[in-house]
Amino acid sequence: MQQAPDYLIAEYTPVVADETVAVRKRRMISGIVSLVLSLVISAVFVVWRWDAFRTSWEPWVFVGLATVLSAVRLVVWLVGWRRAVADRAKVGVGPALVIGRFGVELHGVRLSWPEVAQLAIGPGGLGRGPDITVRSHSGPPLTIGLEHVDVKPATVEAATRIYSDGRASVDLSRLDD
Repeated sequence: MQQAPDYLIAEYTPVVADETVAVRKRRMISGIVSLVLSLVISAVFVVWRWDAFRTSWEPWVFVGLATVLSAVRLVVWLVGWRRAVADRAKVGVGPALVIGRFGVELHGVRLSWPEVAQLAIGPGGLGRGPDITVRSHSGPPLTIGLEHVDVKPATVEAATRIYSDGRASVDLSRLDD
């Protein structure tokens, strides 16, 4: 009979972050292509209908609106890509979260069970998946994106209950927010 280990180790996994960076980079490139096409089409339209542009302001609104919308879309995709790159930089190597009889360790910071005020899995920021947050009685909360570790919320909950001898649990109430 084998004995179970006295801890749960959740390793960093960069796969999701790498995919997010690649998808957002493709979106940013499509935004650049869209803006260039809008500018080219607008220029052709202005040359083709120059008399209308010279005598009226309505065509300028149409061309301006199309160009501004493409530019805004590009800025949104650029910000999303930059956030994805910054988020990917936070993904380390090795153990990210360790839960054991000693307590919880996140990002190399170890807290004993009496020091842990709350463990929660809730919504991350805009455009990000859920976060695992560990709050201590003294000190700032520690957070890691759930998509950056190779563990499911139910596993974190079960390990927390088992290794804390029922003294702690994971608040999953905001997971679906």
